[in-house]
Amino acid sequence: MPLGDIPPEQHCNSATVAAYAALKQLPESFLRSLGLADIRHQGAPALRIPYRDRGGAETAVRIRRLLGDSRSCGPRFLWRRGDRPQLYGLERLGSPDHVVLVEGESDCHTLWHHGIPALGLPGAGTWNEEREGPHVDGIARVIVDELSVEDRLNEEAREVLAQHMTHMERSDITYSEMFKKVKRELAKKKGIVL
Repeated sequence: MPLGDIPPEQHCNSATVAAYAALKQLPESFLRSLGLADIRHQGAPALRIPYRDRGGAETAVRIRRLLGDSRSCGPRFLWRRGDRPQLYGLERLGSPDHVVLVEGESDCHTLWHHGIPALGLPGAGTWNEEREGPHVDGIARVIVDELSVEDRLNEEAREVLAQHMTHMERSDITYSEMFKKVKRELAKKKGIVL
């Protein structure tokens, strides 16, 4: 399978470490070393992503059900019952002079693979100064990725697709495939690197 391709069976509720590694073009062994694991969720494959505190104790688990963006399949992510959003990657933070604050675990995985300190928010709107602020106090530079750019791009792609649903229903292309194509074109047009 070429890197970045999601096989058809990965469309709904079928995230695996191997498929995620191929999609993100990261070594599967590296992702597994971070604690990512294959699990079953509602009878189908899913990806288990552990969240840890600075001491390395597991404090939450996020479940990634989908590798693509398909609203017809339900949410891409779920939290383990009782767990709450928090910063991702605290156990890897150490005492850097800088850290990149990004949205999502996958951006952290990519930066860590390249030796760059990073912390991830599980969503652009989940920053809580009281909860997260103390973790970055004392770090000379916190580099904040434009956390909402991809969210805005996703919303714009959905709006474009909504205007062309009739055409899409008559074609062979799936919503997920068309979404990716439209999103890539919008990003290219706006000069956004994804």
